[in-house]
Amino acid sequence: MATKPDSVIAPFTANGDLSAKQYYGVKLGSAEGDVDLAGDAEEAIGVLVGAGADNMPVSVAVGGGTKAIASGAIAVDKKCNFDANGKLQEASATEFYFCRTIEPALADGDIVAIIIEKGFVPA
Repeated sequence: MATKPDSVIAPFTANGDLSAKQYYGVKLGSAEGDVDLAGDAEEAIGVLVGAGADNMPVSVAVGGGTKAIASGAIAVDKKCNFDANGKLQEASATEFYFCRTIEPALADGDIVAIIIEKGFVPA
């Protein structure tokens, strides 16, 4: 298992029930201070590390290292974003990426260590 660097954590409010979404990607919501699940290749703000019900406080890793739930097999050192369900997926060419994996995911549902490093995958 890879050692992950410390996380930078920020407080937000859940826009919808995120109580079962720990380690899923989130994006800014429509209201100030809200977060929603990140969709397919959307620009995420962070990873939910302290889940909560609708309109409840949640903790979001916005920098450093954390863990994320994978949508399938992902090798080490891959640039990743999130799928339509907020799970980690390998980013395609010319897409925004949110992080880099520091340990592999072998299957859907694996929780892996990542380093938050935003950018674009070159063509």
